[in-house]
Amino acid sequence: MEFSAVKQIGIKELAQAAGVAPSTVSRALAGNPRISKETAERILRTAADLGYQPYTSRTRFLALFLPGLMEYTYTGLLLKAIQREAFRRNYRLELLLPDGLPRMNERYFCGGIALGKVNLESCPFPLVQINGKAESLNRNSFSVCSDDFGAIAESVRRFRAAGHVRIGFLLAGNPDTCNNRNRIAAFRQVLPEDPEKWIEIIPNSEYEVDAAVIRLMKRGITALIYLVPSAVNPEKVMRRNRIRIPEDLSLIVWEMLGIFQEYRPNLCVAEQNFERLAFESLERIASSFAGKPGKKTVFVPYVFREGASIVSPRSGARSKHCT
Repeated sequence: MEFSAVKQIGIKELAQAAGVAPSTVSRALAGNPRISKETAERILRTAADLGYQPYTSRTRFLALFLPGLMEYTYTGLLLKAIQREAFRRNYRLELLLPDGLPRMNERYFCGGIALGKVNLESCPFPLVQINGKAESLNRNSFSVCSDDFGAIAESVRRFRAAGHVRIGFLLAGNPDTCNNRNRIAAFRQVLPEDPEKWIEIIPNSEYEVDAAVIRLMKRGITALIYLVPSAVNPEKVMRRNRIRIPEDLSLIVWEMLGIFQEYRPNLCVAEQNFERLAFESLERIASSFAGKPGKKTVFVPYVFREGASIVSPRSGARSKHCT
């Protein structure tokens, strides 16, 4: 099959057909929020009718597919949420890798989103860092973060409402990420009475998770905040160690990322609200362009999915692992 040559439609022709200036076409195609929704939609409809392809010897659009990333992972789910929100607002996304940051001044961007902290001495456009501290790069630097403190406090509140006093905290992974630092600090603040007794911070491996759970059970915990990657199945961990959920140990599991329904019993799960993180991030950019930048830092509440993994501790019972 051969493709016939098609006369290239330029921005000037597109602008004339849409009844606007060429600069307005350029801004609309770049997703500039200063262009009204009605004008942008008219330009996009006209471009589609004319078969406009924004392809020149200097500007090419390349689709980069990351098939392994779109599974149930933190980065994959967050990127999908950002993509959906950007599409809804008529933004076009461009991947900018770390080694491309020094060249970003050569391109026109109406804003930027970083999945975590980015170390930049200056930034020429509004920059939102998701789950990363907003640095004082300029007046349009923002941070949109999951409310880790609120989620830890809510987890403890749920356990205490069920009658639990000895509440454990198990974190497998890097304790120095922004989220994990906040979670550890929140637990220490919410449980001020000797919190170190109830904390286990370990590498991410099944062997280490098993050992940490046993250590916490020997200290007499009856409830556990389980901050372990979803690849380490909490049901299997407890079953291997002859711990029944929730009879021997009530459980709140974090970051099951869409696969929590596979476990039995149904677990109480705390998840980051990716859709809201994406919405608030692009809202900061749009508000900045409108001259209403708003708060420098926005906290997004976690979503708690109800499960059957929290019950009142058995009266007078001691764990068989305490001896």
